[in-house]
Amino acid sequence: MSAATVTHSSGIQAPTVSEGRLTVDTLERFEHHAKRFFKTKRIPANEQVSRILYCFEDRAVSSWCSANEAEFEDLLFPAFIAKIRERWLSTTWFIDYGKSLYKPQNDEVFSDWVAHMRDANLILETKPEIHLDEAHLRSNIRILMNDELQAEYNTTNGDAPGKLDSIEDLDKWITSITHIDDGIRSRRDREHRRYFAHLSNIKKDTRKTTTAGATAADTANTTHTFKRHYALKLNEDERALLASNDGCNNCRQLWIGKDHDCKYRMTPLPYGVVPEITKEYVEQERAKKGKPQPGPSKPSTTRIAAIIDDSSDEDAA
Repeated sequence: MSAATVTHSSGIQAPTVSEGRLTVDTLERFEHHAKRFFKTKRIPANEQVSRILYCFEDRAVSSWCSANEAEFEDLLFPAFIAKIRERWLSTTWFIDYGKSLYKPQNDEVFSDWVAHMRDANLILETKPEIHLDEAHLRSNIRILMNDELQAEYNTTNGDAPGKLDSIEDLDKWITSITHIDDGIRSRRDREHRRYFAHLSNIKKDTRKTTTAGATAADTANTTHTFKRHYALKLNEDERALLASNDGCNNCRQLWIGKDHDCKYRMTPLPYGVVPEITKEYVEQERAKKGKPQPGPSKPSTTRIAAIIDDSSDEDAA
C-alpha cells in the first residue's frame, strides 16, 4: 500500500488525508495544515479535534475515528495526534525518526538540514527519552555540520568565548550560521563558473587552431600555437596506479594519508604540476620516499574440466 497524502487547498477548509498508509511524514504534514486551518478559522482548542475528525478518507482510519468519536472529541489536538501515531505507526517509529537528530549535514543546505532536525525534534516531544532540549539540539548542530562549514564557523567564531557561541538565542544563532553556509555555496558557485569559463576558452582556442578554409598562403605564413592550461584526464592505468599507491585523483600525489586535504578538489589541476603517472614514475617516488613495495597479489585459480573416457580394456576386449 502506498503512503497517504495530504491535500489542503485553502486555509478556510480543513485538510484531507487520502487513502493509503499513514506515515510519520504524512502525519507531520497533516498536523501542519490542521494548525493553519485552526488559526485561520479561529477554532477554540476544545473544538479542534471535532473539526478534523472525519478528514481521513481511508476506510480503516475513518472507522476507527467513528468508533472512538466520544473519546477523541474530549481530547486536545496534540493528544489526538499522539493517539493516531500510537495506533497507526510502527512501534518503533520514534526510534527510526529520531535518527534524523543525529544525521550529519554532509553537502545538504544548512537551513534545510536544520529545519528537518528541528521538525523531527518537535514531533518527538512526546518521547522524552529521545527528544532533545535546546542545549543538546544546539550541540548536535554544532558537531554534525560538515567540515567546510565547521572550519568557517571556527574562523568567524574566533577565540573563546566565541562570537558565534555567545549568541544565546537559538534562531539568531542558526541564522548566523545560515549566512556562513550561503557564503560558502556562493563562493563554490563562482569557482564552478570560472572553471567552466576556462573550459569554454580552451574549446575556443582549439577551434581557432583547427579552423578549415585557410588558403595555402595563409597556412604557410601562419603558425597556430596551443597552450594547455590544465592536466589531461586520467586514463584507467593511471587511476589504477594511484589507487594501488594511496594516491589522490585530484592532485595526483602518492601516499597521501587519511588526513589529506586536497586543494584541487574544487579547481582543476594546472598542466605540468605533476608528471605523467607511469610505473617508472611511481618507482622513482617510492625510492625517494622510502615506501615499501606492495605485497604480492593472490594467485588466480582456474578451474579445468576433464573428460574421462569410462571405457575399460575389458570392454574393448
